[in-house]
Amino acid sequence: FEFVIYPSLRRYIPRMFERLLIGLLLLLTSIASDLILDASGHATTHTNVSCLFLREGDGLQFSPWVLAMPTLIGGLGYTLASQAGCELVLAQTPYAMKGMMVGLVFVFGWGIPMLVGSL
Repeated sequence: FEFVIYPSLRRYIPRMFERLLIGLLLLLTSIASDLILDASGHATTHTNVSCLFLREGDGLQFSPWVLAMPTLIGGLGYTLASQAGCELVLAQTPYAMKGMMVGLVFVFGWGIPMLVGSL
């Protein structure tokens, strides 16, 4: 892998800042597509309730794939952005503090959001 595949494909693998940029753009695209879906539901149903949470027959009939697309795009964007962000933090940290920074990335990046999300 290191001597045959990686050198030939190295130019196609995005660098850290490119992965961070792609991840953030995918997250922005996910939020924009969610807003567009919700706005189109509000425009046709004339209610204050989100069109994505209405009972069957009350709102627009979206395909499940159309509703899942913003989530899939956001998940891919979060994966790219969090991985590149962690790599950036560790690249800029002095050697003696790398363990502490990995712990802080896990706590503030995954631990506290999961705790708050489960409450």
